Amino acid sequence: MVLNVSFIPNLLKTTPEIRDGSNVVVMYKQTWIKEKNTYGNSHYPWISKSGRNIDYTGSCPNAERAVADHITLYIHEGWENKEIEDTVKAFKKVEQCYLR
Repeated sequence: MVLNVSFIPNLLKTTPEIRDGSNVVVMYKQTWIKEKNTYGNSHYPWISKSGRNIDYTGSCPNAERAVADHITLYIHEGWENKEIEDTVKAFKKVEQCYLR
């Protein structure tokens, strides 16, 4: 079964609750890296006494673009064919609305 997903970038731009509801972010935007959290207060390995200060911001533009215009669909391992078919039907229904 092939699904035309060309409508997804427009859907994400016009539906912030879908775009912003995702917990998928590029690794360096995750809180533990942004805040350089470690055990204790050293912030090592991101900051060291020798003056090294690592900042990954903007280092993966392709990953940022992918996160911005893709949808991550979480499914449960216990899904049967009915749940999968219902999900595909829902995507097709949304697709038809955006392709009009």
